[in-house]
Amino acid sequence: MRQAVIAGVGMTRFGKHIDTGMKALGREAVEAALDNAGVEGGAIEAAYVGNAMAGLVTGQECIRGQVVLRSAGIGQIPVVNVENACASGSTAFHQADAMVRAGVYDVVLALGVEKLYHEDKRKKLPGHRERRGYRGDGGHRRGAEGEGRSGRRRGGRRREGIERGGR
Repeated sequence: MRQAVIAGVGMTRFGKHIDTGMKALGREAVEAALDNAGVEGGAIEAAYVGNAMAGLVTGQECIRGQVVLRSAGIGQIPVVNVENACASGSTAFHQADAMVRAGVYDVVLALGVEKLYHEDKRKKLPGHRERRGYRGDGGHRRGAEGEGRSGRRRGGRRREGIERGGR
């Protein structure tokens, strides 16, 4: 098995990037990596793109990698979209490395790209915060007296079914 070499790297500045979309963030990282490697985009034979949350945050459920790479001028190559929660980017890298080592490709792009911030707080992680008692205004919902965010009453008894008014 042959060795793989990391020829170039690029990344964006960490932050919320309120006015920057996932395509622009990915394009910035790809262009920086290509520049660092001294390689043109046309030399890339395949790409592995890791992303976990775009479907929930932006609604882009399918072909995430193809959409991001097209914005960087890269197309008509095999693109494997990798979702492995917090390890999506590193899994994409591992798969790209494996394909080069196996001799399937000579030049492969590995990209991990996430945009977790959305100006509509309900779109950041839909359902996640609601289950944890998030109201959206910085506070937390509370149920019957003695209940905290876990939905349990003091003494460890679990709340059942519908809450009834009047005590």
